[in-house]
Amino acid sequence: MPDVVVSSGAHDASRLPAPVRSARELIPLLREHAAEADRTGRLSETVITAMRKAGLLSLRVPAVNGGPEADLRIAFEVHRNLAHGCGSAAWVAMILSGSSLIASQLGEEARQELWGTDPLAGVCSCLPLTGTAVESPQGVTVTGRWFPASGVHQSRWAVVAASRAGDSPVLAVVPVEAGVVEPTWATTGLRATRSDTLVLDDVFVPRRRVLPMQSLITGVRDPAHPARTAPSFLPAALVGVAAPLLGMAEFAVEQSREWLRGRAGEGNQRATSSAVLNALADASSRVDRAHRILDSLLTDVERSHEAQQPADALFRGRVRMLVALAAADLRDAVRGTLTVFGGYGMATSNPVERVWRDVETACTHVMVSMDRALDEYGPLLIQPRTP
Repeated sequence: MPDVVVSSGAHDASRLPAPVRSARELIPLLREHAAEADRTGRLSETVITAMRKAGLLSLRVPAVNGGPEADLRIAFEVHRNLAHGCGSAAWVAMILSGSSLIASQLGEEARQELWGTDPLAGVCSCLPLTGTAVESPQGVTVTGRWFPASGVHQSRWAVVAASRAGDSPVLAVVPVEAGVVEPTWATTGLRATRSDTLVLDDVFVPRRRVLPMQSLITGVRDPAHPARTAPSFLPAALVGVAAPLLGMAEFAVEQSREWLRGRAGEGNQRATSSAVLNALADASSRVDRAHRILDSLLTDVERSHEAQQPADALFRGRVRMLVALAAADLRDAVRGTLTVFGGYGMATSNPVERVWRDVETACTHVMVSMDRALDEYGPLLIQPRTP
């Protein structure tokens, strides 16, 4: 198994934060089950149980509610390391961790409802505005279909986005069992995420489990209740979604290096040809560049959180733009490793072939869309800085 390096530079496992150490320890198990997960389109219960027991599906649950309350960098490294074992497992863990951060903005009564009896209870999120919320004095009644609902099969709760007539959108936290999960996820990559469709029909959500959707941008400031205080979610989510991409690309490059070393040792001339070695050098360099971009963004977002000020539009646009650039590098790096392998690159027995499909699918996500990033960031560069 190739060494899994974390951005802190720590190679001694005993010095790593406990969640990162747990993620590294799970890599062999994830690899053992990855091919079957891809074939069957579902993560094994063995893998889910192991990640859940290690707290890796509830990383951002507040400590006051019994959760790990991991910070952004630790969560990033967990999901990056998990992706060395299985892209789908890392993606589900990333979604559930981020969703628990959103839900942590709720008040104490609602948070007790979510995690009071089980701090490891999973929370997924479905943020496309494809549902409606009808207001009442006590809360909202939510109806809609949300796709893709990554992590819904590992979650007890779901955060769904819904529009309101004549008012701003809301986030409603609902029990998954209050709806129906339709099997609609039939994709080329990330198959085992089972990102199916969550359907809700006239589900009442009490006011305590409703947040303004704007809180994703502004965060929540509640000095009287520090556990409810949360920074702007969007910049952290943008960087966080790239963590599984980075881990998968690192794994692909390491696998191609090991494969070439073996072929070169056997005297294979193609393995030492300039075309193949150039492809390897290009792929490796793209991963390094993406890593540096993302590590720098982690620092920027951490500083923004420490300032306890809402991230302005220009900052958010810059983060989105740089994340899209990093994702493009990682996508091209994985494509480049297929050149290194030659015909074997497309063999279903080659784990990098699965990684390639997973990365291509992940790169369709709006968070890493280059077109979306360019459309948002360009106009911001000539406008005054505004929240």
